[in-house]
Parts: sequence; structure tokens; C-alpha cells
Amino acid sequence: MSSDILMLGSPGYLGNITGEMRSFIGRLIFANLSYDSAEGTNFTGVIQTGFVYTMGLPHEMLESFGGIYI
Repeated sequence: MSSDILMLGSPGYLGNITGEMRSFIGRLIFANLSYDSAEGTNFTGVIQTGFVYTMGLPHEMLESFGGIYI
């Protein structure tokens, strides 16, 4: 809870993350759920997030799908 960053990575298969990563994220989020509060969470902080996708596409094709090439 006191970390500055949590970086996760997963290969993309058929446009989605692996089942193992989906299970891990579900368990990570579940620890902060609350059925008693109106907000539905016990977490009061802000988490900066970013996503990195690797697909092996030429950057011109990625841009045609709305992605950015860095």
C-alpha cells in the first residue's frame, strides 16, 4: 500500500491478458473492496497508472488502431 509504483506485465493473446494475470489482478483488487461503504472500496489514495502493450506490429499499423508509438 505504500509503494510508489506497481508495474505488471503480461503477454497479449487474442487481444487480452493471460488468465494468470487476470486472476492476480482480481485478487489484488479484492483486498480493497468493501461491501459496507458507499464507495465500495477501503482505498482512499490515488494510483497513477500506465499501460504498455507489445504486439509486434509496425508502428504505422499501431497508429491506424489509435495507439501511439514511443
